[in-house]
Amino acid sequence: MNTEKPIEYNCVNIFCCMNSSESKMDNYTDHSDEISSTAFAKPEDFEFIKIVGQGNFGKVYLVTHIIDNKQYALKILDKNEIFHKGEERHVMNERDILIENQKHPFVTSLYYSFQTKNELFLAMEYISGGELFYYIQHQRSNIEKNAAFYAAEIAIAVGYLHSKNIIYRDLKPENILLDSDGHIVITDFGLCTQHVSIAEGRTHSFCGTREYLAPEVISKKKYDKSVDWWGLGAVLYEIFCGIPPFYTTNIKKLYTSIVKKPLKIRADLSDNAKNILMKLLEKNPKYRLGSSKRDVMDIQDHEFFNSVNWDDLKNKRIIPPFQPTSTIMNEQYDTRFPTKQVFKNESLTSSITDNNNIKIISGFSYTAPGQML
Repeated sequence: MNTEKPIEYNCVNIFCCMNSSESKMDNYTDHSDEISSTAFAKPEDFEFIKIVGQGNFGKVYLVTHIIDNKQYALKILDKNEIFHKGEERHVMNERDILIENQKHPFVTSLYYSFQTKNELFLAMEYISGGELFYYIQHQRSNIEKNAAFYAAEIAIAVGYLHSKNIIYRDLKPENILLDSDGHIVITDFGLCTQHVSIAEGRTHSFCGTREYLAPEVISKKKYDKSVDWWGLGAVLYEIFCGIPPFYTTNIKKLYTSIVKKPLKIRADLSDNAKNILMKLLEKNPKYRLGSSKRDVMDIQDHEFFNSVNWDDLKNKRIIPPFQPTSTIMNEQYDTRFPTKQVFKNESLTSSITDNNNIKIISGFSYTAPGQML
């Protein structure tokens, strides 16, 4: 396996080009009840520690709640950018999906969401183990066994989302973290589409991350949940080979290769490993593994997962191949975000009693049951 790949390469998120069913959202008002209400959290409820992530619309901070002393990953989005790009619906989709994910072992959960004049906040569980691929890059043995374990946990998470009529649409290494015990947790639901019937539902929004786009997305055809199984194949391929399938820095060549070029697979992989890659990275979604109504069960039945006890896996009774340590966790974040940046909330120094012309995403604010304010 190529172990020289850096932790990050130039993966670029592509914003959704929304179809008529995903048109620009008008779910906001000029009233600021959600800003002034004491029923929801506020930025001053948290102590900001450091940046642990950065995206298209803002940053993710490690924070500590000043009352219960629990740590959270606080995602802060620039409200002006959200409205300017018409991304209100996707923000609400992310919030709704995070709320629905409560207590699933392999999917992150939301504890607080709130807003100020200038920002939107999502306080999620802090996944302390860092990125899965940091560990994969350093593996020296049992590569296929380790790959089967992580791919199985990812498949369980994706299958759960599909059971909730959610298409994830952005499965990639950066969105797969490890918890403190070493189990995977899928994060970042900003590009999900919700309320799509798994039996017959299709969409045609062009979104995702270039290197992991399925052929039907690039071809701007209608697609369904099977794009997520292509994503699983792309992640599994990268576990084995160190780079995504068809990878090149030339965007035109990348898209052409994904749509038309045959897949090249390492010769030293087992027959079962080669076969699952071929079936997951099948260009025709009709014949792709997982495309039937059985969905994740088709994945579970593949010979590559013969060694996996699925019941034990779902209940976290299998010891993960890698156990994160505090040294490794800190090293990951300190390498990516070497300087400590303090969050400056300009809206706190602005008057929140003068509510004229403040755009509020109505219904965005939320406090999970049992959480302190």
